Amino acid sequence: MPTQEKGDVALFIDWENIKWSLEDAEMSPNVSAIRDAAERYGRVVVAKAYADWTQRWHQKESSRLYRAGVEPVYVPTKASVRAQAQEAEDFFIKGSVDVKMTADCIECAHDYPTVKTFVLVSGDADFVHVVNILRPYGKRVVAVGVSWSSATRLIQTVDEFLQYDKDVVPFSEPESEPVRRSEGQEDKLDAAFQTVMDIVKGSRFPGRALASYVKLELIKRNGEFDESKYGFNQFRMFLKEGERRGYIRLITDELVDWVYLPESVPQGEAEPSAAPPSDEEAMNKLLRFAEKLEKTYDYVAFKFLVDRAMGADLFDEMSRSQVSALLNDAIEERLFRRGTYVKIDPNSGEEQQIRTILLNRGSPRVREALA
Repeated sequence: MPTQEKGDVALFIDWENIKWSLEDAEMSPNVSAIRDAAERYGRVVVAKAYADWTQRWHQKESSRLYRAGVEPVYVPTKASVRAQAQEAEDFFIKGSVDVKMTADCIECAHDYPTVKTFVLVSGDADFVHVVNILRPYGKRVVAVGVSWSSATRLIQTVDEFLQYDKDVVPFSEPESEPVRRSEGQEDKLDAAFQTVMDIVKGSRFPGRALASYVKLELIKRNGEFDESKYGFNQFRMFLKEGERRGYIRLITDELVDWVYLPESVPQGEAEPSAAPPSDEEAMNKLLRFAEKLEKTYDYVAFKFLVDRAMGADLFDEMSRSQVSALLNDAIEERLFRRGTYVKIDPNSGEEQQIRTILLNRGSPRVREALA
């Protein structure tokens, strides 16, 4: 929990950075959870996400961001040049999002003196300069990044760093001491969940409601609703407790959280599977399998490795999400290095950059597994 006095908050999201980082784990950013994390520090008065929304892989996302209360800001990241006597080729403008986002942060610091905290959703080291610029204005800077792809320099520079996969949307539920409440407090909590059910029943969406809408309605009906009074540091954790007690179901769909009545949950909606412990035998098996793929193919990417492992029935007892979690553990332990493979389209001649993972053969752990 933040210890500073709460003030207004500005939220800036480097969309491609967080999206591609999470894609390695076959996940999409949860915008509701990101905004919820920002609201720990006060009232969010500015919320923007930066990307080239004309790119085909982003085109459906801008409307979903609006739904979550985040303004999508268009930043061109692709341009075309024509060399002498050569056909035009496409290339990406490096740092264009960084430049626009940095300029908007500085403008916000001037125009909104009530904003005390800037929440930057990115693991890019380039934002160290933004932190150094905002500090003299007396601003607190919090960064949110994926644990395995955030720059150490940024983590060490900001006032606080939140790991997306542990502090915002935990990949596995953290073990914590149960909150001790009096009988009267328990009754109030159950009454709050009953109110949540009534709100969902009255929603314009049959049997479901946006989590952000539920919170606004709770504030309207209960006055100054604050989840921290019930022992939760995030509204999402409050809703998860309601799910644990059987009042509701919390489902992430199209980048945002939805609150469902239990009987309205779509058929076939599976419970998330928890990742098993990454024991030594499973990890060794994964590392040896990755070595075989590296010898057979030009490059190995995260999803490609998981697909091949599942197709080869490498782990009979593990689900796909559990294999992905095991690979994430290996990346966090630096058993793999990240790289880039440039692939040339034989028809158009265009270059395509593919994010890859490579065994870190300098690691004693890897050498031991491959021996």
